[in-house]
Amino acid sequence: MPSNQEDQNSLDLQQCSLIMKRRWLVIAAVTASIFGLSALIAIRQKPIYEAEGKLLFSKAIKTKVNCPCLRLK
Repeated sequence: MPSNQEDQNSLDLQQCSLIMKRRWLVIAAVTASIFGLSALIAIRQKPIYEAEGKLLFSKAIKTKVNCPCLRLK
């Protein structure tokens, strides 16, 4: 059986939801400001593009196809 001290130290879901209901404006303001600042930083950064590629070509072996649907008209 839990002691009184453990009951006082633990936050249950109802208490947590009440705190969030009371502080919703602060939570929304902090979330919006962090999102806005990170979007502003991302937009203002100079884009850096870097790519690397390699093309390998080989001679194709010609084969005769006997399919009437592939014949050019």
